[in-house]
Amino acid sequence: MYFCDYRSQLAAHVVVLLLFLLAWSTAAASVVTPAPYSTILSCIHVAICTALGTTVLLYFCAGRGDVAAEWKAFADPRQWISPSGGRLRIPLHFPDKNKNI
Repeated sequence: MYFCDYRSQLAAHVVVLLLFLLAWSTAAASVVTPAPYSTILSCIHVAICTALGTTVLLYFCAGRGDVAAEWKAFADPRQWISPSGGRLRIPLHFPDKNKNI
């Protein structure tokens, strides 16, 4: 069961919003500045976009129990091979209707 901590969710959303605004700002600034500064701003933009992607991946994907369970189920190669023909199948797991998520 996934319990929501509203303060950590709010903090994560604020961090994502700030990183998103910084990514757009550095991209716009690197376009309008002259050559030597444009390269520096482009490198800063790459670092900010990497931090944004890592934050989204870690907090919203890897940090959630239900998403992590789906990744583990998808990564298990034993579930991909059917016993009859060895054909590839992607596992789908649906939550139980009686359980609260």
